[in-house]
Amino acid sequence: LIGTNQVKRLGIFRLVPVVCISSVVVSAWAAGRLTVAVSILALACRQLAELALSLVFFPRPSTPEHAREHVGFGARAILGQYAELGTARLDQLILLPLLGASALGRYSVCVTITGLPIAASQALISSRFGRIVRATSHRFSGFVQEMALIAGVSAILGLVISGAAIPLLPRLYGSDFANLAFVIALLSAATVLLSACYASGSALTALGRPGLSTMGWLAGVAVTVLSLPWMAQREGIAGAAKVSIAAYLVALSVMTLALRYATTSSVTRDADPIPVVADEATRQMLNE
Repeated sequence: LIGTNQVKRLGIFRLVPVVCISSVVVSAWAAGRLTVAVSILALACRQLAELALSLVFFPRPSTPEHAREHVGFGARAILGQYAELGTARLDQLILLPLLGASALGRYSVCVTITGLPIAASQALISSRFGRIVRATSHRFSGFVQEMALIAGVSAILGLVISGAAIPLLPRLYGSDFANLAFVIALLSAATVLLSACYASGSALTALGRPGLSTMGWLAGVAVTVLSLPWMAQREGIAGAAKVSIAAYLVALSVMTLALRYATTSSVTRDADPIPVVADEATRQMLNE
């Protein structure tokens, strides 16, 4: 959907699964039946909703050549999805044996709260997707302006949410959450970088370079795996938050350099600003 600039379908694809899992979790919580099994069921419902929507929305290839292009494009992009998931969630898997469930619980709550602006930044990316692609395909500075807007929105929302969360967490979860202001501040900064990473990854995918986006996410995974055990043992969850900043910063640097290369290379300048899987009407719209 990103590769063919189907913005409306992309918004539906992102919204419906979130509504499904939120409805199940909130309903179970209100009924007093929110358990691990129910949470797993809610996650399964979300995955099934995404699968159903992907089957409905996926642009059907018209020829065997287009089918091969779809498969090749998807194969390069899906590695980036796994690497993105690893960059965003691998830290919590590593922290459990190192710091225990109590510290992981505090860290997970902070990650969840500070990650709320991500939904808004992704919605902004979807709404401005055509503008981002056009700006990126013509000049690198155009993408920088779009990325700065997305990161700025994420930063403002992060300040508001973090400012409210710091005094409320001890009231909601007890005294164990009374001294987490520094961790929340670090994770809010990491969220801003993550929003910029999503914008960069989407731009690279739209330019037909999902493999370059994958390289950026894999670089972030490498930073997490190599540095998190040492930082967690030294500084606890604050060290883990610092590693998140470093991982997203490295991933963003790699993708930004890749975008600069993609927008200045003669191959990209002479090619369509989106991959060959796109329909002719979409190409004409973006070229105009």
